[in-house]
Amino acid sequence: MVTYGTVFEDRQYIAIARRAAKYFEEEAKSYDIPLIIADGPDDLYYRHTLFLETKATQGIADKWSPQGEKAWTPHGYTDFYLGGKEMHLHIPKGTINHYNDRNLLADKHDAAIKKFALDVDLMNFIGNYRDQDDRDTYFDAGGLLNQATSVIDLNGTDSNLATKGYVWKGIKKMIKAVPFRKRESSPPMLLYMSENLVANLTAPDRIYQDMLEMDFIKKTFITEGLKSLKIGKIIVTNHILVDGTDTEGTHDRIMLVVPAKEGVARVVSRGFSLLDEEKIMFNVHQAWGHRGACCVFDAEFVQFSEQIVWT
Repeated sequence: MVTYGTVFEDRQYIAIARRAAKYFEEEAKSYDIPLIIADGPDDLYYRHTLFLETKATQGIADKWSPQGEKAWTPHGYTDFYLGGKEMHLHIPKGTINHYNDRNLLADKHDAAIKKFALDVDLMNFIGNYRDQDDRDTYFDAGGLLNQATSVIDLNGTDSNLATKGYVWKGIKKMIKAVPFRKRESSPPMLLYMSENLVANLTAPDRIYQDMLEMDFIKKTFITEGLKSLKIGKIIVTNHILVDGTDTEGTHDRIMLVVPAKEGVARVVSRGFSLLDEEKIMFNVHQAWGHRGACCVFDAEFVQFSEQIVWT
């Protein structure tokens, strides 16, 4: 969605919106979560219809019966709040004519646009804060970590994964925590790992089954895995570390996502777009916004490990 102001040529607004979308597509760790576009622009809530267990048949003895129980599927709904992110740009009035065919506002404010896109990405994991870098005000817009199912005792006893092969064992336990029918009928799973975990898995002495443990994980779950155990992509990010609980470089986490819309989705009611623009004093003030959230409709589709330790 692109909205236009009146101060600059349309190409300036298009370039900023496209730049933000490009950064999100190329660098956001939540990009592979299925996308749902909300019904209305700027909707604050998304209503997800819940279909419960269907009752369709009944057994009979010898003869077919002229009457029976009606087949039906009970249902309800859950409303999910969609959080907003803002970016404010101030352009000196004296530079308005500077921005033409070859000079783009998007180039001048590239760093801010990138931060805007990646703050939306972080919001998809941890929820919506006024300031993603100084998390003192929380607006409660979901976040994958807050809605996932917790998996404990990855090695069978606890989540100390220092022993070679225990990470593979923990991943398999997380996969098995998702019911077979949900894995079998869905696209290949997404496996999120924190950075320090990957460093440990790829250490030269981390040999399991005659190969690096990371290579064994890729072999059994990516290249040779059964469909119901198939991982489509490994994504490395520290967004899955829990603020105030985990220490980067010491603790780790694993998150497994089954990327099917019936279980989890990125719901967006406003893409990266201009909210408003005005000339004030010496500047042109532009407000840009994005509204959405990662919504988990079925907690079994998102599995999140407890804190992983190495000693």
